[in-house]
Amino acid sequence: MEYNDKIPVIFSHGTSGRAHKLFEFNSWQGDSGLVIQSCITQYSLINYTVIQLDNIFENLETICRKRLKEYPFDLEKDKWDFAKCIFLMENPIIHLYIQAFLGQVKSLLDIIIHLLNTEGIVSAQLMGFNKQGKIIGGRVLNVLRHNVTNGKENTALHLIDLINKNKEGWIDLIIGFRDSLVHLPRGMMQIMVRVELANKENKLALKSVTKPSVGRILFNQLAHSTLENLDEFCGQMIGILKAK
Repeated sequence: MEYNDKIPVIFSHGTSGRAHKLFEFNSWQGDSGLVIQSCITQYSLINYTVIQLDNIFENLETICRKRLKEYPFDLEKDKWDFAKCIFLMENPIIHLYIQAFLGQVKSLLDIIIHLLNTEGIVSAQLMGFNKQGKIIGGRVLNVLRHNVTNGKENTALHLIDLINKNKEGWIDLIIGFRDSLVHLPRGMMQIMVRVELANKENKLALKSVTKPSVGRILFNQLAHSTLENLDEFCGQMIGILKAK
């Protein structure tokens, strides 16, 4: 069904407001406007996913307690040596939202890099925030060093500095983690929750939950800090391009 003669009326979700403010669609022209619209879409999804991760992590004990009811072991008959066990619980929704978040961040980096072409900063075509060899974003950095449009050299230098600073600060960590989930190594398992269990009246009882983390940082907290870093990166990149 064709709707070319219709005026689109969009009931936007609350998570898209931050994206519209950051990217300011109406300030862009031509193909750059299309890139920016895609950035708004992707950023909104990232924002929504962060909220969902918060909800999951806040209610994780309740989720795990409900899951235990799926395993009605009679510990009077089934003798468990709890001291010799480590208990890990699959909750696919956790893995899915973590993988979704990481993939969405990579997608937004892939999309926003197209502005280097549409704004005429580089002459070589960029397909995304791609690696060169093992260097994350290496293709982008190489093009900014060697395929800059005449008169855009100063803009390219500012962009190189911005990308390198953010690669060191957070991009390499997030994309590296994303790659490990998307390109699964042999023996890879789901992201799981470690639970401490006890015998309560011959039934499994939940004592505590260890929430998924990266190092000492809970993943939902990492998602928040990554969103803030992404916000700053996109804002600074836009500032550099607007000042070109």
